[in-house]
Amino acid sequence: MKFLLLVFLFPLFVFAQTEQAFVIYNTKGKKVSIAKMTRESIDAQLILFGEFHDNPISHWLELELLKELFNQKGKKLIVGFEMFEQDQQAALDRYLIGGITDKQLKDSLRLWPNYSTDYKPLILFAKENKLACIASNVERKYASLLFKSGRIALDTISPLKKSQMADLQFPIDTTLSQYASLNEMAAHMGGGNMLEAQALKDATMAKYILQELTNDNQIIHFNGAYHSDYYQGILWYIQQSKPLIKVTTISTVSQKKVNKLEKEHLGKADFIICEVGGTVGDIEALPFFETIRQIRQKNKNKTMLIHLTYVPYLAPSKEIKTKPTQHSVKELMSIGLAPDALLCRSSVHIGKENRRKIALFCNVNEGSVFEGLDVKSIYEIPPLYLEQNMDKVILEHFG
Repeated sequence: MKFLLLVFLFPLFVFAQTEQAFVIYNTKGKKVSIAKMTRESIDAQLILFGEFHDNPISHWLELELLKELFNQKGKKLIVGFEMFEQDQQAALDRYLIGGITDKQLKDSLRLWPNYSTDYKPLILFAKENKLACIASNVERKYASLLFKSGRIALDTISPLKKSQMADLQFPIDTTLSQYASLNEMAAHMGGGNMLEAQALKDATMAKYILQELTNDNQIIHFNGAYHSDYYQGILWYIQQSKPLIKVTTISTVSQKKVNKLEKEHLGKADFIICEVGGTVGDIEALPFFETIRQIRQKNKNKTMLIHLTYVPYLAPSKEIKTKPTQHSVKELMSIGLAPDALLCRSSVHIGKENRRKIALFCNVNEGSVFEGLDVKSIYEIPPLYLEQNMDKVILEHFG
């Protein structure tokens, strides 16, 4: 059994070694660099960054882009968030000026479950650099009320709450492809006001972006990709007031292979972050992870979980980023799987300090953090692992 396990794991790693974790494409499907995406974003009045909410690559790129925009725009940069609702604006403002603590912010707001790992770094960067932030979304309970009971139900809420959302006469263009697909989905689910609720969110986020947008500033807004894909959603509402606004849109997609952008994703945005599918967090993979969890539970001393992760290297700034690995391990642990060792995929040596950091935050021994360097030939891979004593770590694990 132990022999079979080792034979099975290494070919997986060899295969992964030939794949990139993500590629950025333009709207026509041409590969572009992070630097290209950044340059075009700098020239825009508004950047709509469409993310996958549980995607570590998206969150890492969001922070990197935010930093680069700040370097160019300074305090003229404003940061908007779907993840904060308009009734939370006052508390968020107080936090940004140091009026309340982290704990008070957490206790007073309905923060998303992944706030600490994914959105707090953006908020802290804004706080440290005195950047204004927009809590752009409608309160979810009112979107839910609209979904269940229609617009007429919103007539009963207070004037204050009405002022914190789009005008209740907001139009909806049902010919937009995103909204048409929502209508179709709603029909299969037995009706409801799914489209109305989605449009209320889009129109509300557009309202608060427009309130802060001037010719002298720049706004980057972080939202789920569906809210801005195909230049629709939020952007459609913004263009009703500002048809000539200069916008850069970014989307996130997942594919089994990232060497070519699939046809269905063409035209989704100006820039499309294409990541390898089948990663931790994909709902399709959950049955397999649950099977692994049960096998490990029944055979604690007969299994070893080695988790392959990605450690990006930013050539322009010569930085190695460990956050994607930390996010990935967090996702793995959230479904009951704690890795025994990590194989860190990277284009450069990650170094002892980064290994120590990864070990500390991912709860593994430092000696069980291995480099998976890019190499020209698969035949270079076994000696690379041998140099790092991977064989000894595995044998020691099995006693």
